[in-house]
Amino acid sequence: MLLLFKIFLLVSLIKLLLNFEKPVLCAVLYGVATFLLHLMLGYGLAVSAVVSAIEFGVATAMFVLMNRSEGTAWWLILIVGLVVLGSV
Repeated sequence: MLLLFKIFLLVSLIKLLLNFEKPVLCAVLYGVATFLLHLMLGYGLAVSAVVSAIEFGVATAMFVLMNRSEGTAWWLILIVGLVVLGSV
């Protein structure tokens, strides 16, 4: 369920990125959503904060790179980003 929620959230944020071109906003929304989700699932505060910080960093890199690229590179960044964020 956690993976399904993350994928749905990432697809929504990618649509937001394509419309507004604000990668940091997308990364912050992703970080906050995953932090709250981890808290709701019963993880501790420290664990939720550390995991969310790591995911925020990866999401920031992914969204910034996606915002600056086009074509095949965009799709490659998307696929690698989904795999990395799905595994964290």
